[in-house]
Amino acid sequence: MTTQEQYIERLKEMVTAKYGHAILTPEDCAALADVVHEATDGAIDAHSLELIFCAQSKSIAPRPVTLSTLARYVGYNGWSDFCSSRDVVPAADADIIPTTRRWGVIILTFTAIAIVIAAALYLLFADPATNDRDISAAEREIYASVEERWCAIATEECIELRCNSDIANYNNRVEEVITENIATLERDVAAELEAQAKERGITIDPATIEEYKLQIIYRCTCIYDCLRNETTPL
Repeated sequence: MTTQEQYIERLKEMVTAKYGHAILTPEDCAALADVVHEATDGAIDAHSLELIFCAQSKSIAPRPVTLSTLARYVGYNGWSDFCSSRDVVPAADADIIPTTRRWGVIILTFTAIAIVIAAALYLLFADPATNDRDISAAEREIYASVEERWCAIATEECIELRCNSDIANYNNRVEEVITENIATLERDVAAELEAQAKERGITIDPATIEEYKLQIIYRCTCIYDCLRNETTPL
């Protein structure tokens, strides 16, 4: 799946190619800032360029206005235009994700899988006396299917916002979309769970539907919170 990091990496390559030599030091960034300002008439902070080209840590996302100015430097109307342009091919994940981070993702993935397996075993073999209800395999499949679909929608919406939002109104647009999508989740998740249960010819009691709905909303809210954190100015 294409991420903002992949587009940023491609933008760095194009800026470096146009600039004419590698951008590795704070002095290089200061010189680039002057060149970009002269070419675009857009003010750009050398420190912001250091975060993109020189910083060892990639945990701080560049400001949208910085990305937009660099995109204009290489011939696009802005960051959204750059990300949506058909002639821009995002960089591959392996090119931009440090080895330590990739291992961290792998470890977290296996941890998540282990948790899911443990939870499944608990549901299958726990003493019925300690459970209020016996969750059928069909119920679990319905929940997993609906959760996966809504989490995928939330992830895609976050990517769309990162790539195509108007820079001047980015923070406000993020909050508007998150609020709208949470309201949609509140309205539609329960109905989708009930519809899938009906298709399979089973009945899920209302309390269970509500529990599943809240869990799915929580998962999606965590995805949106990651996007919201990126709107904090440097």
